[in-house]
Amino acid sequence: MRDKVEEKGRRRAAVDDASVTDTLRELTAYLADRGHAPGTVESYGRAASHFFRWIAHRGSTRRIRDESVGRFLVHLRRCRCPRSGSRCLFTVRAALKHLMAVLRRRGSVAPPKAARASTIDRVLDAFDIHLRDTCGLAEATRIYRRRYVHEFLLATLGAARSTSDGSGPPTSCGS
Repeated sequence: MRDKVEEKGRRRAAVDDASVTDTLRELTAYLADRGHAPGTVESYGRAASHFFRWIAHRGSTRRIRDESVGRFLVHLRRCRCPRSGSRCLFTVRAALKHLMAVLRRRGSVAPPKAARASTIDRVLDAFDIHLRDTCGLAEATRIYRRRYVHEFLLATLGAARSTSDGSGPPTSCGS
């Protein structure tokens, strides 16, 4: 029991690490310099804090990669973390995109690799061609249909076959 308490304390200490605090301050300054509204800056900061707590719970805040963002977005679907902040995927994805930009700018995260098409991406591309050429659907309609199919495939096949950078769908809020 004592080991579990000490382990939780170490995880909390990792989140309270000075580098995380500095990164959150840098993110706030970055967003303010870009002209984001104060409410947006606060919301993005809470999302980044939630991400760092989640990373610390899973291991080390020193090993943040693009794949971590994708896994975190999947985590949000079932998130029951205390003090989690926004669970709206639009908001959290935007916040983490800016966070990754800050981390890349300081050299803490490697530049993104050229993404290889995953299994889901290849299925979605074929589905989009079918919707366009066979069904004759407009681009806006195809975007939404792809999103829904992506969410379905992600739920049934898992995140391992999703896009490697976490930038693709799912995109719904409150799911």
